[in-house]
Amino acid sequence: MMIKPVYLDYNATTPMDPRVLEAMLPYFSEEFGNSVSAAHSYGWVAEKAVKKAREQVASLLNCDPHEIFFTAGATESNNWAIRGLIDQLRSEDSTPLHFISSPLEHSSVLSALRAAEQRKDIAVSWCASNTSGALDINNLERMLKTKSQLMSFMWVNNEIGSINPIQALGELAQSQQCYLHSDATQAIGKVVVDLKKAPVELLSFSGHKIYGPKGAGVLFVRGKNPKVRIKPLLFGGGHEGGQRSGTLNVPAIVGLGLACEIVQKEFSQETQKLQALRNQLWGQIQSQFPTARLNGPQIDSRAINSLNITFCGYLVPPSFAEIAISRGSACHSGAASASPVLKGIGLSDGDADKTLRISWGRWTTPEDIEKAVSVLKKTLRPLQAVPNDNSLRN
Repeated sequence: MMIKPVYLDYNATTPMDPRVLEAMLPYFSEEFGNSVSAAHSYGWVAEKAVKKAREQVASLLNCDPHEIFFTAGATESNNWAIRGLIDQLRSEDSTPLHFISSPLEHSSVLSALRAAEQRKDIAVSWCASNTSGALDINNLERMLKTKSQLMSFMWVNNEIGSINPIQALGELAQSQQCYLHSDATQAIGKVVVDLKKAPVELLSFSGHKIYGPKGAGVLFVRGKNPKVRIKPLLFGGGHEGGQRSGTLNVPAIVGLGLACEIVQKEFSQETQKLQALRNQLWGQIQSQFPTARLNGPQIDSRAINSLNITFCGYLVPPSFAEIAISRGSACHSGAASASPVLKGIGLSDGDADKTLRISWGRWTTPEDIEKAVSVLKKTLRPLQAVPNDNSLRN
């Protein structure tokens, strides 16, 4: 029987929590109704389940349930936030639009904004980061124009673990009556996300990064102070208050709701565990690989569940049989060159080729960390020094 590798790629996706799966199962079979079938009990049961999930998500985020819209994932939510806002603003005014973002964003945000840039009436400014992934706030303030309509910055970076100062970014945006959108996919469950306090107008995340199902996500759209309006991407049966048509995936929504509830209830104990595993891993890496370099912020100023490490002086193989880890962002794992994030913080293609992202989660144990370091120790090979001219003559 083949032994499965130790899974340390939680930033790519998480295994579903058994409690989530158990809650979902009835909605695949006996409770199969359509949530908008208002004339009979099958529809009522499904509608009640969706309502409960919406309340569970809203409770985690500390917002109103009416501000929560279900999607197929953060990629859709990111596209909807950007393209929906463009369509809404265009319906109100023909003034040229100005958006601000960062080269370190997820590809779904980058691609949506670059597509917007192709239009003559939309300009996008790209705010650079320093080598730790921190935004240059002074540069951002210069970019922020009186007529800027949107800033889009992820809460926690999926590759290098940098945490953006969302409170400060939101206050800066509000000072110019500019909306802030944040992809919070890697933030949920790792940092406190309180939308009563954080001045964020649009927020996205996916269920499969918090032990919920794939194919389920959320877009938060602030309902007051200020009230945000965006146009739908999908038209049809008027689902989700007419904002996102299409029969709701009730099992996935139920799973997403419970996943959020579990995150909220177990946040303190889980974050303590993740932090302890982080410290264990980095301590052992430093001991076994003294030349290893941590990419992104310092160990105590970063996301608690992942490390991005360049193994300077070592040859890193393209894959591992005994551990599941990533050579970069999961969305770029097949790329031959450095990911945009690694390039954005100054890594060369050569350095990126020696770089691994290791991420852990709910079911990772200290023994898993020890196994991973042991595998790296026996698998990574020191690069042989190139002989100099004198040695060649001898």
